[in-house]
Amino acid sequence: MEIYLLRHGTTAWNKELKLQGSTDIELDEEGIRLAKETGEALEGVHFDACYSSPLKRAVDTAKYVLDGRTLPIIEDYRLSEVNFGDWEGRDCSKTSTEIPPHATDRFFDLTKEPVSTPNGENVRQVLDRTNSFFKEIVNDPENENKRILLSMHGASGRALMHSIWQDNNFWHGSVPPNCSITIIQIKNKQVVSVKKDCVFYGEEVHDYYGAKK
Repeated sequence: MEIYLLRHGTTAWNKELKLQGSTDIELDEEGIRLAKETGEALEGVHFDACYSSPLKRAVDTAKYVLDGRTLPIIEDYRLSEVNFGDWEGRDCSKTSTEIPPHATDRFFDLTKEPVSTPNGENVRQVLDRTNSFFKEIVNDPENENKRILLSMHGASGRALMHSIWQDNNFWHGSVPPNCSITIIQIKNKQVVSVKKDCVFYGEEVHDYYGAKK
């Protein structure tokens, strides 16, 4: 089995450094372009299935990447971005005063008791739902030889990766770039390879399993 874990393209709120979370923000022009370029680079890569967060920015990214293919996009709420509750729409830059100081760092700190955002969820809930999805597809014998595309988000994507990493480092260096793809190879239900945050657009296009340079 091979999993392509895709982060959605850019949105206006990405540019404005607003916390999006479960708010259903659409792709902006650049986000559409990145998704289309990613799809063009991957046109030689065969996918057997596609699952997406139900949020429009993830669904539309998958549609652009899969343009010209008849593969259905199956929406699953477990792939949705973190519900940040009352924090959504607020400036989340390091100098912001709209969110309590160090609150987002504390939210993703896996070494401490999880804290929920006001009217939102906590990181353990996100880890649990993404892990539930991951186990489900990995343990399905019908998926053993399939290549599966997952269209997700920055935080929920990293949460799903903790089904593999199983440590206390949530971000593993950074938020994944928009339209980047983490490629996971699994044999006999064991992860044998991970290529983290590959970019398939612009001047940084990687050649992998038939992708164009």
